[in-house]
Amino acid sequence: MDTSIDELKLPLAELGALIDERVSTGQAVSLTVAGDSMNPMLISGRDSVTLTAVKKLKKGQVVFYKSGDAYLLHRIIRIKGDAVSCMGDNGAVLEPPVTRGDVIAVVTEFIRNSKRYSVKNLKYRLYAFMWRKFIKKRPRMLKIAAHKTNGKGK
Repeated sequence: MDTSIDELKLPLAELGALIDERVSTGQAVSLTVAGDSMNPMLISGRDSVTLTAVKKLKKGQVVFYKSGDAYLLHRIIRIKGDAVSCMGDNGAVLEPPVTRGDVIAVVTEFIRNSKRYSVKNLKYRLYAFMWRKFIKKRPRMLKIAAHKTNGKGK
């Protein structure tokens, strides 16, 4: 019986090469988010993303890329020449830059509670812009988001 890539449950290190292969042939790939680095935007085990081939890199995009031996899903903060600097939404420090060639795919939509959200949506674009611009304020913003997520802010 064939198993589609969407049904595979592999460590991201193994899944990364399969995702690279699929998006390089023009196919979209869905990936359930694992890990807390993209909180509060994307929640581990709850949300999934749709990855497609890179056409043009822009600040604010969430990208799937290889850094050393690791595959990561983080937001682009800065692009300078061939260097792309990323950070998870739950981070406060830029990661070492990677090259444009290390970026495998971009997130075009995310799915939360069975509802699809396009990254072209104005509300999402505003969130991405603000989150990128207020890096120094992130610790306080994350504290507020956690407070609301835990039901205390309702």
